[in-house]
Amino acid sequence: MNDLIIHSPTVVHQVIILLHGVGSEPQHLLPLGRAIAKQHPNALIVTVGAPFKNQHGMLQWFSVQQVTEQNRPERVAAALPSFFQQLRPWLQRARTLDLAPILFGFSQGGIMLLEAAKTTELANCKILVCASRFADLPNAPLNIHQLGWIHGRQDPLFPASQAINSAQHLEKLGQHVQLYVNENMGHEIPVMDVLEWVTNKI
Repeated sequence: MNDLIIHSPTVVHQVIILLHGVGSEPQHLLPLGRAIAKQHPNALIVTVGAPFKNQHGMLQWFSVQQVTEQNRPERVAAALPSFFQQLRPWLQRARTLDLAPILFGFSQGGIMLLEAAKTTELANCKILVCASRFADLPNAPLNIHQLGWIHGRQDPLFPASQAINSAQHLEKLGQHVQLYVNENMGHEIPVMDVLEWVTNKI
């Protein structure tokens, strides 16, 4: 396992799971995790590492080499069992404590979260994705407790229009999405925006 426990309190009131993007690693989410821990000292905070490596030896949830709109859904679906294998120990920890965990996914980590949310594995979870997208739009509401979405208007990888259209699609399916489009943000993590969302969910 490539997991990194950022904060482990003696008494746990919440479990927060952070998921990195492609070509990244758990350590890259340390600043975000520490910022959350500072505000919520009773939260168990862990960054879960992806199980695969790209051609440069960096972690990834699925390969983006020659990825297209047509083959992305298949790649994400194929990676889902490994994704759940990485998540389950921490989800089980939260459920043992009778807690509804919070999951944050950046970029590719968010793609995996959105796909996972179509199953029943994350039924009691609160999910926040950032600078992300669907591999394939769902045909029914997601099986999660709450969904937040932060996206940058200046994102060069995933246009903000994708996030807006996805939120509108989910709303038509009867699912509320807390969408925040940051006008000055690119493909990045706005720590203060994430902190605000997490604080409102604890």
